[in-house]
Amino acid sequence: MKNDILSKKTAAGLVFIMILYVVFRLAGPLLAPFYTHYFNANTLGEIRETRIWFELMHGIVTQGFGIAVGIFLIYEAKRVNYNKALWFCLGAIFGLIALILFYIYRIYENTRPEEDR
Repeated sequence: MKNDILSKKTAAGLVFIMILYVVFRLAGPLLAPFYTHYFNANTLGEIRETRIWFELMHGIVTQGFGIAVGIFLIYEAKRVNYNKALWFCLGAIFGLIALILFYIYRIYENTRPEEDR
């Protein structure tokens, strides 16, 4: 019996990860108008602090997204007997690209003839 490539639970997880990704990517531009009072020539120090704050938050959010993708790939790899550590590392480093590669590989494995396995 072949495993389904995309179960309902997996689809729900993917939708959640995509929503999380969009929110994280839009967080900076959406929050920027709240910091317009800092962009004053007389408060140069505050401009630097705000920029550093946004860069720090962007790094934390980006790594958080990568780790979330890595954890999701652990569960999916366990479900289909792939190497969990490999897929976690790929997910944590490459994020969305690793998620796409995982499902391309799953499709390849499921469509490959039995005698080639």
